[in-house]
Amino acid sequence: MISWKAYRLIYKLKSPLHIGWHTMGYIKLTRRYILGTAIWGAAVANTTRIYSVEGVKGYETFKHLYKTDILLGYFFPAIDKVYPLLPRFIRSGQVFGYIKNGPSYSAEDFDQRFISTFSQTAVAPQHNTAEDESLHESEFISPFISEDGEQKNVYFIGYIFIKGHSGLTVNLPDRAINLVGALRELFIGGDIKYGWGRMVLVNDPLAEGIQQKVFGYDFISGHKHPVLQIPNYSTIPAHLRIDESLAVRGDIEPLVGRQWQGNDSRSHTGAGQKIKNYGLYWMPGSEIIGPCDKFKVEPFGVLSPMDSEG
Repeated sequence: MISWKAYRLIYKLKSPLHIGWHTMGYIKLTRRYILGTAIWGAAVANTTRIYSVEGVKGYETFKHLYKTDILLGYFFPAIDKVYPLLPRFIRSGQVFGYIKNGPSYSAEDFDQRFISTFSQTAVAPQHNTAEDESLHESEFISPFISEDGEQKNVYFIGYIFIKGHSGLTVNLPDRAINLVGALRELFIGGDIKYGWGRMVLVNDPLAEGIQQKVFGYDFISGHKHPVLQIPNYSTIPAHLRIDESLAVRGDIEPLVGRQWQGNDSRSHTGAGQKIKNYGLYWMPGSEIIGPCDKFKVEPFGVLSPMDSEG
């Protein structure tokens, strides 16, 4: 029987965080949570830097590892290390709050407290002046908020799923990977070359132990994939692959990511040069109406209805 284990990870945000979404005029909008693809990219890069002795081959090894034996889900902001602020679509609009209790904010209140903007412009090197029409603003999630007369830190809470390994150590044929060490400090999202997106692990996931619930939902092991039991009329904690057998109420969007482009004379080479379209998904916060109540966690943390293969 395949054995999956879930552990909770809590990060303190140490600098502004921008998770690219789309643009509105000259403003680059940020998502209000961290996608599994963003966590995956940071985890692969960090693990390669710390543990690789094979250069590119090592990078490919860890890319595969974080899609098969180690899965990272979505991460949501929090101000108390306990109640992550998951989006939820309700009749009056969108709110951010835990599924059962804890703090809750309307979309307007959340943006007022957590979201700020930073103005930037490109410089024309030949004149050392701002390029025409290059001014833009980038939204970011602030590393702290002001509330009730005090300054509070912003955290991000999510889960890691590990298959067939002991604790948080993954044994490869030629080395052992300590995941706490590999994931202790991550740089995620846009403008990381300026120090943005720095997150530091602040809990001891091994001491907290194996989690029986993920964002309040029952975690089911023993299948080909990790499985969450999400009752009908509950909201989803990740993007959910559209399936004609499901009844869902919420918003739909295409998931598009940027990948490494290899050496090809017909295109540019480097990070972010290749566009990958993953298809249409229900957005986090959408509500399951039925009939399925079990969903498997796939690579990059996205969800899909559980089938006969598990």
